[in-house]
Amino acid sequence: MATLSSRNQEFLGTLLSEVTQSLDIPEPLRNQAVERYEAVGAWLATEDSELQPFQPKVFPQGSFRLGTVVRPMNRNGAYDIDLVCELLVAKDEITQRDVWSLVGGRLKLNPEFGALTVPSTRCWTLDWSKSFHMDVLPSIPNVEAQPTGILLGDKKLAQWQKSDPIRYADWFKERMRVALRERRAALAESLGASVEDVPEWRVRTPLQRAVQVLKRHRDQTFSGEEDQKPLSIILTTLAALSYDNEPDLVDALIAIVEKMPQYIQVRDGKFFVMNPAEPSENFADRWNEDPKRRQAFLSWLNTLRTDISEWVHSTELKKAYPLLERGLGKEEITRAARTAEERFGMVSTASTLAAAARSQGEDIPHAQVPPWPLILGSNARLSAAVHRSRGGPKISELADQLLPKHVSILFQLETDVPPPCDVYWQVVNTGSEAAAAKGLRGGIELGAMSKWEDTKYRGTHWVEAFVVKRGACVVRTGRRLVRIS
Repeated sequence: MATLSSRNQEFLGTLLSEVTQSLDIPEPLRNQAVERYEAVGAWLATEDSELQPFQPKVFPQGSFRLGTVVRPMNRNGAYDIDLVCELLVAKDEITQRDVWSLVGGRLKLNPEFGALTVPSTRCWTLDWSKSFHMDVLPSIPNVEAQPTGILLGDKKLAQWQKSDPIRYADWFKERMRVALRERRAALAESLGASVEDVPEWRVRTPLQRAVQVLKRHRDQTFSGEEDQKPLSIILTTLAALSYDNEPDLVDALIAIVEKMPQYIQVRDGKFFVMNPAEPSENFADRWNEDPKRRQAFLSWLNTLRTDISEWVHSTELKKAYPLLERGLGKEEITRAARTAEERFGMVSTASTLAAAARSQGEDIPHAQVPPWPLILGSNARLSAAVHRSRGGPKISELADQLLPKHVSILFQLETDVPPPCDVYWQVVNTGSEAAAAKGLRGGIELGAMSKWEDTKYRGTHWVEAFVVKRGACVVRTGRRLVRIS
């Protein structure tokens, strides 16, 4: 599959990164989910609990543990959080139905979430309808696969099935070990913290972002056809097997969609996608029960490969927006495109008007209004890199991370506007700390193609560049936000 020009690839990568960031579970909601599943675990293990002798342990599995959660298609919908409740008891001392009944019975006694607890085929669902659904899956240890192997009930609660979600998560992390280490270290440096102080859940690798793209594309494709929708665990497993620690999201996606079919096995005439943490488990067992499911997956994968190929081959990415919207959602692409276009100086008419309205000083009174008529049509790119000091070692690219005080940022402008032309810069800072120090800035000043700035005041600030030719502004880059802790 041919690749984009470096500029277009960077733009597409920025666009897709913005989309996937919008799909993440918001941090306040994530923290609330952690608090609630810890509360569930504490309730199951209280001294007066019928489960207390079994030392119940509750832990997350699936996308929440892997960092591949995607927002529900309906913005008012709830996130799905998958939990395991493990009871310390031997399988010859208890039946599957008893394990299921014990966990559900205790959950229903809780004064806060008991009324929210409803039974499902193999689990119990706590339905906080406006935030998330928590599926609590009862299990017991698998003594043949310790320390993390578990046994689950099958659909009829008749036979034990082997699983190991903790080992699977460890395997998934190992598949992206290099990218995770590099991104975690870069984030730690940008925050002036040690790597150990940066939790892994704050980092997203190209593999995690690629899985989110796959899942959202699948959700769009199978909207209204839930019974045929490919399982997330199949997408995640095939993507992880196909990932080779590519540092770039676009490169990772191209490689993943090309390689995924290689890891679908056929054993004794049956299709098999092996659970790498429990080789006897076949994630694709439903394909053999219902061939339409397998065909639906293969058809979707072919559509995905075609779509990504068209994204990659588009010489003008704006013309690919309808295709991107079809695959990833109109709202997601509209929001992401606005940010990417501003960052790359490819501002559309609508976003230009919005940016102009914002710059009129309505939201930031001390921000100067650009004095030139806008005749936009040329291209520009405003890059930004964080350094320890002016001219010192580079720490990372400027993204949406929180920066510490007393580091420096080098902004560099690239444009296709031919000389002669003038470059102007606007630095706008906000917040009570800058105001108290009488350090508010918002003026527009003549400058060069690059500019150094230092992080000094806590708050959210921005830098924007303008290219002026013959008395008119022919390029404005859009705001590069700088968040200082």
